[in-house]
Amino acid sequence: MNKSVFMKYPYAKHHINEDDINAVIDVLKNKSITQGKKVEEFESELATYLNSKYVVACSSGTAALHLIYLAMGLDENTAIITTPITFLATAHAARLTGAKVHFSDVDKDTGLILVDSVYKILKNAKDKIKALVIVHLGSKTCDLEKYKSIADQYKIHLIEDSCHAFGEKYISKYNSSSMLGSAKYSHASALSFHAIKNITTGEGGAVITNNKKLADKIRLFRSHGSIRDKNWNNKLERGPWYYESNLIGYNYRITDFQAALGISQLKRLGQQNKYKYSLAKIYNNLLKDIKYIKLPVIKEEKYDQAWHLYSIALNFKNIGKSRNEVMKKLLEKGIGTQVHYIPLYKQPIYKSNANKKYPGAEMYFESTLSLPMYPSLLEKDIEYIVKSLKEVLFN
Repeated sequence: MNKSVFMKYPYAKHHINEDDINAVIDVLKNKSITQGKKVEEFESELATYLNSKYVVACSSGTAALHLIYLAMGLDENTAIITTPITFLATAHAARLTGAKVHFSDVDKDTGLILVDSVYKILKNAKDKIKALVIVHLGSKTCDLEKYKSIADQYKIHLIEDSCHAFGEKYISKYNSSSMLGSAKYSHASALSFHAIKNITTGEGGAVITNNKKLADKIRLFRSHGSIRDKNWNNKLERGPWYYESNLIGYNYRITDFQAALGISQLKRLGQQNKYKYSLAKIYNNLLKDIKYIKLPVIKEEKYDQAWHLYSIALNFKNIGKSRNEVMKKLLEKGIGTQVHYIPLYKQPIYKSNANKKYPGAEMYFESTLSLPMYPSLLEKDIEYIVKSLKEVLFN
């Protein structure tokens, strides 16, 4: 019988403290637990943090993307362009509207969407391209000015999947600073507050936009497409019980106790990201002289890199071991790793894209491996992880 392995170091891990617990307990004991004031407070805190006009909190990052796509009018007659190096939700949420998905190739080193590939699709696609969806991946972020100019040129929506990048800054070529996910350059941005994201509400997400009409429509889709108007005239028997629905919406609401957890977590996001930045520097320093490994780029401190993931690239062919073999041996030492991501065109649901060429995505996928990265790691933990990795690779 195989003994189960104790995973001391998962690749990611949530971080909850006493303040978080007390904030949730307070709501559960003393306040409305859904559709109350805490959700509005959470939205307001997020808007202030990001310096954005409108935030709509919802039940997940997937819901946030779906709400954006719905509000922008995606349907079976339209399509999006996005990267295949992302989680399923980026594309799946578009398919839920009936829209088609075109995959751009990515840079082989960063995994980020490629400008030339995007242009090629825009010039040749027979479908009506409605939106370009860029994904900030791990510690690597897209050039927002560049993609805004493309979206403006082709008169399409620019959407940011910012689920990995919360708390990080974008600095333009003119040295103008803004928060990633603020929708300063895009029409809308999606955030995720899943358990292992930079802040968590357990499950949860948010849409960020600076467009009031878009925000209002997203709020409609979030809650069954129904309207309750306090100003409706009671003489027409439209009392506080009355509601109307003019579109098919969803129940994508978030609870007040989740919002309370998010508010508490938001207070230490900056401090937490700074600590993970220091962990990334330790990793890079310990790994810098190891053969056949390419390390992620550490930017200047002013960028406040979020480090949701710490992903390295390994030349498994030159090492002489498969990725599966390396991952299995690390697991035997209590170290969890992960692959971010299997290119979406490899999934059966997107098999129509399988005959297309994505050399950058293939090279990125074949080499990438995510090592443990979360706020409770210590320097001695990283030393053990790196020591174990060396042993697995070269012994």
